[in-house]
Amino acid sequence: MIKMKEYLKIVSVLVLAILLLFINNLFFPFLENQIAGIVFLAILFIILVVLKGFERDKSEKTLDINFNLVSHVIVYFVFIYVLGIFTGYAKTIYSLDFIKMIGNILPVILLILFEELLRYQVVSKVKGGKHEKGILSLLIFFFILFDIRNVFPLSQDINLLMDQISLTILPAIAKNLAYTYLVYHISYKSLILFRILMEIPIYVVPIYPNLGSYLTGICEIVFPFLVCLLISRAVKKERMFFIRESKHLGSKIVTAIFFVCVFIVILLTSGYFKYYFLAIVSPSMSPNINRGDVVIVEKLNEEEKDKIEVGDILVYRNNDRVIVHRVVEKSDSQDGNYTYQTKGDNNDDIDAVVIYEKDIIGVARLKISAIGYPSVWLSEWR
Repeated sequence: MIKMKEYLKIVSVLVLAILLLFINNLFFPFLENQIAGIVFLAILFIILVVLKGFERDKSEKTLDINFNLVSHVIVYFVFIYVLGIFTGYAKTIYSLDFIKMIGNILPVILLILFEELLRYQVVSKVKGGKHEKGILSLLIFFFILFDIRNVFPLSQDINLLMDQISLTILPAIAKNLAYTYLVYHISYKSLILFRILMEIPIYVVPIYPNLGSYLTGICEIVFPFLVCLLISRAVKKERMFFIRESKHLGSKIVTAIFFVCVFIVILLTSGYFKYYFLAIVSPSMSPNINRGDVVIVEKLNEEEKDKIEVGDILVYRNNDRVIVHRVVEKSDSQDGNYTYQTKGDNNDDIDAVVIYEKDIIGVARLKISAIGYPSVWLSEWR
């Protein structure tokens, strides 16, 4: 059993770290960038190891746990990408150039590694001890403050403040409660894998579901608790969520087919393929394309864009919005590229904006009626 003096060492490190975060969050933001955050966590980790030694991960069934967590992550991404059919998709703000992509991903992975190594070292040292709950509460509070370090100062605008709360503060509370629970009951290695799978895709996919702050916040709050519930049930029953103690080949084939289908759905909704779905929330193209319809968009390369003709239904970006309007005029620009003017079938006037080839995503090839109608409600709700 750990002695009081050993508890005080851990508490002292956590209290010092929390005080530094208060200074950062309220007065002097010295942890604004990821590199500073990584260095901060690394120093705390080293201090803790020097004071208390390094605790090795002694968990069992790592392979089963990893399989379980990966399954939950796949289901989560299928859900939000399917939901994106109704709410729309946004183009990633991160560069997809390989070198820049690595530059974006590497700091995130290092941050995850040091966060979970530090979390595990504290949890493993106080687990089952007399002051376990108090120290774990301090640990969770520390990580919440660390994760919201870039939110301060809080906005005075009520709408921006609600975005900060729903997108950052509440998810940080939910995630750190869940992550601490998972480290306590399973393995920090499994949690690192889980977090990498959850947090890296935004840097590598061309489009991401545009759920809005409210729905995004709900997903990021509910999902960690749902994972904890499923893991808890799996641990108590000594079996995994997707793994069955079955010797029948048929069950294994069904499982394999399920994961293949899930993988294909993710690829289709991620924008890697030439065709993708887009829900219509505006009546500007009625009666040919109505609110709530879904159009299948064919993405065009540079050569194919030159073949766009008057009458085609163009899908293009304008001020971070995706517009679906019909081409009514096509002309050459001074640099040899075509420009276009569009108009909604239900609008009286031609659109004021001139469309250049760089703005074009593709053309709408097929309409599926009504299946995207929930997007109308969701877009208005947001």
